[in-house]
Amino acid sequence: SPITRAIKNKKLFPYFLTWFLFGTAMSASHSIMALYFNDRFGFNSFVIGIIIAVQGIILSFNQAIGLKRFWLRRFKEPDLTLFMILAFSFGYLFMGTNYSIFFFLGILVAVFAQSVLRAVFTSEVLGMAEPKIKGEVLGMLASVLSLGMVVGPLFTGPIYTFKNNLPFLASSVLMFIAFIVIYKNRDKLAKVRSDETAQVNVV
Repeated sequence: SPITRAIKNKKLFPYFLTWFLFGTAMSASHSIMALYFNDRFGFNSFVIGIIIAVQGIILSFNQAIGLKRFWLRRFKEPDLTLFMILAFSFGYLFMGTNYSIFFFLGILVAVFAQSVLRAVFTSEVLGMAEPKIKGEVLGMLASVLSLGMVVGPLFTGPIYTFKNNLPFLASSVLMFIAFIVIYKNRDKLAKVRSDETAQVNVV
């Protein structure tokens, strides 16, 4: 299976692990977001829908326009990968605080980080893969991300009932672990010739 091959791929395993942590952290927070909006702020379904829609618009705009016209012109992809993973960690940390302004600032940071990281990270990993297995590696990335998005909600429920901000703090820790993994392998990323055809959203 793609998951088994990802685990056995020693060269790319740190990046598959990072992508799994990303999927877990993202799904852990997203799965309780609407409930949290209602519990903490008393927002109704219409307001929650508007907020989520705005997040989607910002994400799409930044990925479609901001990525090439701003981010990739001013930063190298390896630097963007590290920075956005760390930004994700801080974004979730802000969301886990008891201050409303930091919560919404955290959402904004996380949305920008997600839109850039998905495209750049995929490009970097495919750049490390041999040409004949790039399609297979892309499939592994998708499978690993899907696994993370299944695992995330499984632990979100129990810790949410204990304290409703814990899923965000847990996501922050997961992304910080991902940052450490990538930081330790940053030399490999610096040598990679990115695959521009992979700068697309991978779900």
